[in-house]
Amino acid sequence: MRGMHSFGGRVGRGLAVAGVVALLVTACEDGEQEPSGAASSAPSVEEGPWSTGTTSSDGRGSRAGVLEKVTVEEGDGYDRVVLEFRRGVPAYIAHPMDPLSHGGLGTEIEMPGNQHLKLVLVTVTDESSFPVAEGTAAVPEVRDLGLFEGELGVGVGVANPADEPLSYRITVGEKQLLVDIAHTGH
Repeated sequence: MRGMHSFGGRVGRGLAVAGVVALLVTACEDGEQEPSGAASSAPSVEEGPWSTGTTSSDGRGSRAGVLEKVTVEEGDGYDRVVLEFRRGVPAYIAHPMDPLSHGGLGTEIEMPGNQHLKLVLVTVTDESSFPVAEGTAAVPEVRDLGLFEGELGVGVGVANPADEPLSYRITVGEKQLLVDIAHTGH
């Protein structure tokens, strides 16, 4: 009987430890397949769901958000609009809109691009206006559409063939709202 239980003793523990070490080595080797160097804030196109309709989020800010900066970055397969906030990211609603219109007034807005994405940032302060952000060939402009009852409209102009739907993805960080606009064919 003792021989049967010895497998569960020192030998069994040794095999268990060896198994755990093998699993850890395998996990580390899998992790090393990532490119070395600085980590990019840009997830690859395949990492998240893309949308052609309306999306929304509750946000991460505990108080009224303050939009501090808007930039546009050119990427591989998509371009990224980066909205940076003080006090966290507010709730938002995003939807393709043509023609693009001001939320409170309902007036049509003329801006570059043959397709447009409208973001409505909910519970932001009066400090949240921003100058027109010059963009890229795929995202020629991002514009402040005005503040109305605590909601800031943000227009994103997109140069995309009219027969292809505007495809976008939004990632919410602690103090950033990242809007990826897919290039044609992705």
